[in-house]
Amino acid sequence: MSWPAISLRQALYIAGGVAFALIFAWALRIDFLRAKHLNEYHDCQTASAANAKAQAKQKAEYERKSEERADAVDKTHEAELAEARAAVDEYIRTHRVRSSSVSATPSAADNSRASIPAEVPAAGVVVAEADVRACNEAIEYAWSAYGWAQTINTPIIDRDN
Repeated sequence: MSWPAISLRQALYIAGGVAFALIFAWALRIDFLRAKHLNEYHDCQTASAANAKAQAKQKAEYERKSEERADAVDKTHEAELAEARAAVDEYIRTHRVRSSSVSATPSAADNSRASIPAEVPAAGVVVAEADVRACNEAIEYAWSAYGWAQTINTPIIDRDN
């Protein structure tokens, strides 16, 4: 069986038609891929917006719970500080160095010469009230800071939900 003979003009028409069909098919493929990637891009943008919204919600929840925790620590600190101040006031009252004057209204000369009561040991140290209070405040602040620092590694948000 032999192929029918075609002219050169017919061969060029056929080759042109095949080339056009291939170019058209290639253009359709490119258009399909462009549409597919555009859909994937929009899906990615939607997912990204949803993720940003979820992160903002999680951050707000974290900040709210962190604020609650900080308020609780502050309240505890204030209560403990009040107790410590009362204890220091009592300590100062019971361990105060008194002047040797027995009069109800001490004179200026008596205030300049405070004596040490007999129950204070010779190796005792006298500390000013302001220093005792300052040390108390510093110690209470340090203990409160330590208590707060212990809560840092405690998860604020339950990651299982």
